[in-house]
This record gives sequence, C-alpha cells and structure tokens, in this order.
Amino acid sequence: MKIQIKNLGQIESAVLNDNNLVVMVGDNGTGKTLLLESMALISNRVNSAIRRIYSDIVNDFNESFKLDDWKNVEKSIREKMEQGQNNKSELTEVRPSFNLDVFVSDEKNINETIKGKIGSELLLVKEELSKRILFSHEEETNLSVDLIDIPEIKSGKLNIELNFDFYDDDLILIINKSLNMNGHLEYIDIKNYIDKERIQEIENYSNKSLYKKFLNFESFFASIKEKITLLFLNEIMGAYFQDNALLFLPSERNLYMQNAMAKVIDFEEFSTGLRYSEELFIKSYLDFTTLIKSFINNENFKKRNRPLIDGDTSDLFDGELTFNKDGEVESIEKNGVKIQRLLFSTKINRLIPYLIIGQPIRSYSKIIIEEPEAHLSLKSMSALIKYFAKLLNDDKKLVITTHSDVFFTRLNNLFLTMPDLPVTVYELENDGEKSKLNEVNRTENGYEIKLFTEELSELFDETINIQDGD
Repeated sequence: MKIQIKNLGQIESAVLNDNNLVVMVGDNGTGKTLLLESMALISNRVNSAIRRIYSDIVNDFNESFKLDDWKNVEKSIREKMEQGQNNKSELTEVRPSFNLDVFVSDEKNINETIKGKIGSELLLVKEELSKRILFSHEEETNLSVDLIDIPEIKSGKLNIELNFDFYDDDLILIINKSLNMNGHLEYIDIKNYIDKERIQEIENYSNKSLYKKFLNFESFFASIKEKITLLFLNEIMGAYFQDNALLFLPSERNLYMQNAMAKVIDFEEFSTGLRYSEELFIKSYLDFTTLIKSFINNENFKKRNRPLIDGDTSDLFDGELTFNKDGEVESIEKNGVKIQRLLFSTKINRLIPYLIIGQPIRSYSKIIIEEPEAHLSLKSMSALIKYFAKLLNDDKKLVITTHSDVFFTRLNNLFLTMPDLPVTVYELENDGEKSKLNEVNRTENGYEIKLFTEELSELFDETINIQDGD
C-alpha cells in the first residue's frame, strides 16, 4: 500500500510505501509517531474494508467475470463427489488444480467503482485521523489522505486447487490459490446448499451420498464461481492491500502502562485519551497475557513440554523467563540465579514487549517498532539487529523509527549484508515549522542521513577546536 498524507499536524507532506523493511529517521518532534500511527490506522481500516469491497464488486459485476475452462472445474467437482460417496479418502486426498483464464469485461466501470468505494473509506479514515491521531474535535479541512498506484482489475490467469475435507463431520470445499499463495483460502460449507429438511438425513459418513443426492448444484456452483472470482481479485490486489496482522510497539513512554490501563480501558469507546499506538499495544499485550495464562493452566500443553516463547525471542533475554498464573513475566533465571521482575534491568524491561512476537499461536506479519534502540547499550543494539534479521528472514515486515546515528549505522550494515532485502529509508526533515518526509536514495555504501551527517560534522569540528584550544 502506498499512502499519501498532507497537512497532518506539523507534517506538510508524506508518501509512505510498503516494503519488507521500512526505516524512518527524524529528529525529536518532527512527527514520526504521528506518521506511524496514521499508517497503522489507515492500513487497519482500509485492509478491513477491502474484503467487503471485493464482495460488492463480485455481486454488482457478476456477469463481467468469465472463467475459461469452467466446465472442467464443474466436471471435476461432480466426479470427486461421485467417487467419494462411499470412500472418504478418495474425496479428501486427491486435490485437482486448474490454471484458469479469467476474462473481465467492463474493466473501466469496475475499476472506477473500486476507486470510488476506497475513496469513501478514506473520507471516514480522514475523520478518524482527526479524532484519534490529532485529538481534534474540529474538522481538519486541509488534511488529505490518498492511496497511490492502486492496481487495476483486468483479465488474467488464476491457479487454483480444490480440496474436500471434513470439519466436525460437515463436508466443506476449500478453494486455494495453488501457485501464488499468500494465505487466502475460500471455504464452502456444502450443507448450506442442501434443503434444510434434508440435512437431518445426513448423520454419518456411510450415507454421505445424500450430499450429492439432495445438493442444489445450481446455487452450489454459483457460489464456487463467486469464491474463485474473489480469489482472482485478491490475486491482483492482494500484494497492495495486504491483510497483515499488525503489531505496534510504541516508544518506552507507553510500554509499561498495561496493568493500569487494562483496568480502565473501554475498547468500545475512545474517550480515555489513549494514543492510537498505546491502544494497539495494550490490546496486543492483553491478548498475549491471556494466551500465556491459558497455556500455563492447560495440562495438555504442559505434557507436550513446548516452549511458551520461540527460541529466537527468548535468546534476547540471555536467560530463562518464568510467567505467573496471570500470564505476566515473573522472573528470569541467569546462570542459576533467579531475578524477580522488580529487579529487572532497564534492558530486560525494554525487551518484554518483544515476547508478543515470539508467542506460539498468533503470528504478526507486520511489526511497527518505535525507537527500538532506547535504553539499550551498543552490545544490546547489536543483538537486537540480529534478531530483526531473523524476523526478516521469516518473512516478517518491519517498520522502524530511530533518531540514533549508532543504531542506524548498525541497520545500514544489515542492509549491506542483505543486499536482496527490499528496503525503503525515509528522512523526516523539519524546516522549523513544517516537516516533510523524503525518501533517501541508496548508494553503494548504503544510506546517508542528512541529520546525522550535519550533527556529526558539527560535533567533529567542535571537538577539534576544543582539543586545539581554539
């Protein structure tokens, strides 16, 4: 997603492009947090709306999408259901795949409709930015938000895989993009296409032939075509509108509020004065502690002897963490010595939020980290950079802000050692009144940040003059 924002608080203009690693550098007070929060809010709201927009397009322009080789898809499904009448394995094991040509007519109206619906969503986003990010009760007439380079729908190919399976003894059809997978599946519960009076007759697998006997094939196949069309829309636009599970780790001023805020926050109302980044973090942290609590109190999980936190994240702490019955970190054991949480070092406290990334159930594919270098020594920064490299190798997307020249230099070294890593670096520059976000061009030595170059050059000259007695 490529976001253009104008007149957001002190920020005059900014264009933010999604990438595997995005680094934003800027001095204090230039608006880095405003941009991060705005990016998170826009991404969350638009990505949650795009599925509904896809469905509207399929419903409104159903006749504009034609699937080549559809007869073979239909024939394959009928044959599979015939073969699987009395043999469950034949129904579930073989997964036919198809390379479909999807022909789209009325492309102009479809694309104009999509842009219009996205534009309507952005008007709502603009209102929310004013209230949630700027805490303004007045309409910010100069604030503008837009999405750039939205892909257009046009005829193309789609590779799909069909799979029958059983869930709680109900037969379902799973349609999956078999080649260019990005986690999107479509499910069809077949009993929804059987007369309700007949459903009771299907009680066990021995009479699953009744699925075929009483199935309304017309509506069943119409639904399959709709699901395939949804997958086609996602094939074209999915890389732009990514349904990322987003985790926001704010700066240290917000990270240790969870216990107090958990008692008062009302997630349905936003009158508590929380910053958007604080709210996102607290929700994620409460989900994390609830999950850990459920594992600690689950006998089956204990018997499996599985770790609560993955090894890469645990290694950041140089010791073994223990959790209390409420899912909170209780202590850490280092070299046979147990240290209670009240005695944790600043580093350990600073790293605790990263445990959310390492928990075993919920996977966050995009992580926004504000000033990760805060309160860390040079050695700890180096360990954190290595951890980021592992996250990137695991296909996590990272957005990082910093105003530390040392931390950025370590990041720059990471860029040089991972030359194929897609990276975008921005510098947020302020002229005294307004800030502008500028993309930094990459050189053979990585990226040069104007703020650091100017400040370090001035520091060098000042040091030389002091040492020379001038």
